[in-house]
Amino acid sequence: MAMAVDRRQFKELSLLALSGASIDPALVLAVIASLVPEALNPDEEMRARLRELALDRRLDLRLAAREILEAVGEGPPSGGSIPLPPAYELALQTPVDRTPGGQLGIGEGDLEEMIRLFRQELERLADLAEIDVKILHERVAVLAMRDDLGQGDDQLDGRGPFGWGFIRPSVWRVRRALAEICTELFEARRVDPANALYATHLAPVYDIGLLRGRPQQRPSAVGPMLSFEERESYYSDWFLKEDPGAERLAAGWEGWRVLGESTELALIGRQYPEERRQAGLFIGELDDEKVFREIGLYTSEEFADGSPNIENSLIVERRTPSNTSPDWWVGLHSQAAKEIGLAPDPECPLYWRLDDEVVVRPLWWRSGYLRWPARSPREETGEGWLVLARPAVLEMLESAFGAVRRAWRITTSMRDESSGEKSERVDSGVI
Repeated sequence: MAMAVDRRQFKELSLLALSGASIDPALVLAVIASLVPEALNPDEEMRARLRELALDRRLDLRLAAREILEAVGEGPPSGGSIPLPPAYELALQTPVDRTPGGQLGIGEGDLEEMIRLFRQELERLADLAEIDVKILHERVAVLAMRDDLGQGDDQLDGRGPFGWGFIRPSVWRVRRALAEICTELFEARRVDPANALYATHLAPVYDIGLLRGRPQQRPSAVGPMLSFEERESYYSDWFLKEDPGAERLAAGWEGWRVLGESTELALIGRQYPEERRQAGLFIGELDDEKVFREIGLYTSEEFADGSPNIENSLIVERRTPSNTSPDWWVGLHSQAAKEIGLAPDPECPLYWRLDDEVVVRPLWWRSGYLRWPARSPREETGEGWLVLARPAVLEMLESAFGAVRRAWRITTSMRDESSGEKSERVDSGVI
């Protein structure tokens, strides 16, 4: 569904993309991609900027800008082949000062700890390009230290203009460096651009299906984490309950049955009580107590067209962290849906139809933000997904796959009032 957009506001958005100083262009491109071509067309000034970004030093920006240009009917510009910089041919001897310190690397501080968090991304990229991972590690450090857009304190509150998550300045530095390295390797014809971006988790840049949709208010099917009486206590009685049990899970909502659930609840305070509820359908044996299969490469729109084979879980969850847009979603496995004769809804990602009726749909909800203070210290914040289906769908799944069971897992945690030490407990079962 196209969103109504004020042209003046869109022009201001374009200017943000032109400056790129106060906000990363990837964030702006994510929003623009959710608006074109249905809501409006970029003007010539914005198209010129998109053409520039389609040849940017960062491969993630190139990909995003090119996709927008193609969406509005314009062929993106092409770039040539460029040899690798000499640094890739050398066994570098730590040319960057990365002195250990109390905080992760910001400005002239230590970047080593943050780069280490991207170890797997670097290893995958090194395998693709057939380059020593140590050279890539050093190249990231060199580019990150040259980056003058990552200044700031990792500990500061980060409520940016698009609001879906705070990203540490040190993370931005490393991600921008990774994106430049992907460009260097691509221009030298050492990697396929899409494979490089996926290997480093720089793609997909955004999930248009989620950006065009919006979470709704918390449904009545999702019960509270604590009663109002428990919220007046120090939460120990709630935390020490012997068996929270599956009754805390959502069962149905307005005539729909709940096939899957992923719910996160919290009370923002010193003890920070949290609860995560997971429930999903599986066939055969439950593998490693995972309630549903986690995938990382598919956006909500892509999942209907291609997805991994069914192993034992009929509910899938995308959890790969995204720095540019919301990307968490839960849905019925597309292969399971097709097996029982359902067709994807052409307009709404993760919706499935039988003939002309929607019989499977997700419900994405949000109540406040999990890491931001609520309006009241007694007010729960949370976000979650329910996978809803008409009652006949479960019968169709059982007819196609045999016995279908429901696995659940509830994780509760809280912090000690004085020490801040976190305690956690997990309850799980099969229905």
